Amino acid sequence: GKHYRLMTAAEFDNVVRKAPTGACKSNLADASFNKKYDTRDGADCDDGYAGTSPVGHFGGVAGGIADIDGNVRSWVGACGNGSAAEVGSRCRDFLVKGRSWLSQPGKEPPTFSDTYGADVSLNTVGFRVVRDLEK
Repeated sequence: GKHYRLMTAAEFDNVVRKAPTGACKSNLADASFNKKYDTRDGADCDDGYAGTSPVGHFGGVAGGIADIDGNVRSWVGACGNGSAAEVGSRCRDFLVKGRSWLSQPGKEPPTFSDTYGADVSLNTVGFRVVRDLEK
């Protein structure tokens, strides 16, 4: 009986701007990533996770949401062109926001945007739901 939805792009940007961000303050590519994937693209610090980390590991809560920066990019309720993705909309692709465990610190801002088709499945993309509260 409750109404749930994806975050809007604006809601995502508003929350991520308040969150702790950066290497080892959120789950981005770091020394564990470098070791596992034999690269030097990650940060020198080490959060202990080459891929995703458990929710709440970084303790950064912004707007009641933990770990909004890093771990996985988030599907938001928008078509790739930025228009709202509502029931019945004919989006060919959808907007994802943020950075993932694969993102290199300093290469993308926390408000990074990209588009993916609805049939794309990646371990770097996930979603969060928002429950609309009655006024």
